[in-house]
Amino acid sequence: MRHTLRLTTCLLVAFGLLSFAPGCQTPTLQIDEPGDVSRYRTWDFVRPVRGLIHAPLLEADALEPVVARQVETSLFDRGFRRTRTNPDVLLYFRLSVRGQLVKRNVTGAIHHLASLHSSASYDVQATHTELTRYDIAELLVLMIDPREHHLVWRGRLNRRYRDEVTPYLGELVSQLLAHLPPPRHGAQRRTVIVKEEAPPRAHTTSPSKAVVEALIELGS
Repeated sequence: MRHTLRLTTCLLVAFGLLSFAPGCQTPTLQIDEPGDVSRYRTWDFVRPVRGLIHAPLLEADALEPVVARQVETSLFDRGFRRTRTNPDVLLYFRLSVRGQLVKRNVTGAIHHLASLHSSASYDVQATHTELTRYDIAELLVLMIDPREHHLVWRGRLNRRYRDEVTPYLGELVSQLLAHLPPPRHGAQRRTVIVKEEAPPRAHTTSPSKAVVEALIELGS
């Protein structure tokens, strides 16, 4: 006579900044184009803060310049040129990273334990729980018309990476900005025309802090 005895090994992990989730997660992409971004050609970051990094488990200060450099590279590849003087659009980014532990039950092979006495023998099969660490990264990019004070493009990409997201930041940024329409052929920067009889005056392309904060909140 045989009996099957299933043994389960439980692993207890206390990590307040990590969440538990079963299965896998597919990337999610959201693109909104309230304006015609293809009519713009030049850009710059929103100042003084070009982006925000929220990553409790990582060194956020080290990630911000990495994301900014990749944003500039990706926009250059799309045909946009950065300028600090009267840019057509201003760009703001936000990267949020949280840790996740995925539990997976793993069942080993059946081992037959023969009895040395007259009692029944047993098939023993052990199941244990494996924990796999992932980083869930969400990148948000907003493009703002500094003259008309409205959003012209918003992109959001959410992806999960095995272990730490840092080596994949360039890929994350480029994948999102690959959906940004390039400037139309012949698109030119808008210029400010001042009549000869009018006295010259300073011209700024930066919206007020309140406007920028409101647009960022809207983009969130």
